[in-house]
Amino acid sequence: MDNVLSFVGVVCVCVAAVSIVGAVSPSGATGKTLSLVTGVFIVCVMLAPISDLFKNGGFEITLPKISESLEYDAEKAYNDAVVTETASRLESDLKAELMSEGYGVTDVEIKLSVNDDGGIFIDSLRIYIDKTEKRIGKLIADVRGEYKITPEIITR
Repeated sequence: MDNVLSFVGVVCVCVAAVSIVGAVSPSGATGKTLSLVTGVFIVCVMLAPISDLFKNGGFEITLPKISESLEYDAEKAYNDAVVTETASRLESDLKAELMSEGYGVTDVEIKLSVNDDGGIFIDSLRIYIDKTEKRIGKLIADVRGEYKITPEIITR
């Protein structure tokens, strides 16, 4: 940070000096020549630290280390979000499908789990139905055939 501050200070002093020289210089060909020389001088002053940087072996950019716990937490949060979104979509799709088939479904609740390989599977499935729904056996069979799990049916 000190190098940057000293660089900015040198550039400011040089620009101020060039401004003073430009103000007292005569107009015409001599003024234009002096203006060109001072412009080249400012460019050289600005490029000097960059040339020193490459003469001294270049520069190294280091990225900060991310702790393993932070990396694990981010991965866990992402995986939890994937599971939550998957469950939400499954619930809305199943509810819409059952309602389109004429079942008196009021709500669907799906709990998902993740196995050791990272695979997602349905842990439990609850279907809330109207008290007037009479085709509970067919509903269970249809869901078991599609989702390979026996749903818990709850009447409201």
